[in-house]
Amino acid sequence: MVQLQAADFLAYEMRKAVVDHRDPMTKPEFFRKSFQTFFGCPVVQGNYREEQLLGLCRTAKIPIREI
Repeated sequence: MVQLQAADFLAYEMRKAVVDHRDPMTKPEFFRKSFQTFFGCPVVQGNYREEQLLGLCRTAKIPIREI
């Protein structure tokens, strides 16, 4: 599922940006190039309830990850 891969990647890049640059006023050019690609991208927002997300994963045969 491309949407879930993109969300995982963005979450990783956001965590990395927060760890590396704790100042919220940090300019985009100081972030990793892979994170800079998100700046200026159009945003399509969607909200999933837990059951909808689980159903999506079942349909796409994505195994549940446990922490």
